Amino acid sequence: MGDLKERIKGSKVYEDEASLEAKALYAEMVAFTTKNWSLRSHAEVQKEIDTLMKAPGFRVDD
Repeated sequence: MGDLKERIKGSKVYEDEASLEAKALYAEMVAFTTKNWSLRSHAEVQKEIDTLMKAPGFRVDD
């Protein structure tokens, strides 16, 4: 059946999961609300990005 990321993208994905998650969070910060989906606040998304970056040891300004 193959890896989910590979099936979605159609080819091998050479990025780690944290990198892909960070990209998705940054994309959410510039997305538009739709009929079936609403935005979270920028502060909420930024907090999630900060947590993701702190896990491997990156310094995040508070």
